[in-house]
Amino acid sequence: MADRSNSPVTPPPGQTISYEKVTWTTPITIRKTIDRRTGAVIHQTEKRGTPYVTDRTRVTKGSRPSIGTRCVGPSGKFMLYFKLLPSRKYAEEAAREAGRGNPPVHHAAHEPGQRPHFHPADRHGNIIKDGLHYEYPG
Repeated sequence: MADRSNSPVTPPPGQTISYEKVTWTTPITIRKTIDRRTGAVIHQTEKRGTPYVTDRTRVTKGSRPSIGTRCVGPSGKFMLYFKLLPSRKYAEEAAREAGRGNPPVHHAAHEPGQRPHFHPADRHGNIIKDGLHYEYPG
């Protein structure tokens, strides 16, 4: 049986693990030469583009007080989650999806060093207090 106390998925009691999850995408361009008379593909080339980051997520794992709630940090307060997306449009769409289709709430950077971000909102326009911040480069 494996010792789970040192596993990155299960933190030791009273401690948290933080890491950054990065998703990369490689664009592929396909060019086809098609015969107009028969519709057959005569020649096809695929060109791979430069990979780029599509999603950066700061993940913090810690002890949870109960199922369906946020992690509790060392201070006893709930932790915040920051999801960095490549553009304002993607951040707004992600926050709208997290809010089940409701328009998200936009916040400018509160202090130097912070990024502008969106919060998911309920149907009345109130921020859903789940700690999610969908950031974009400002």
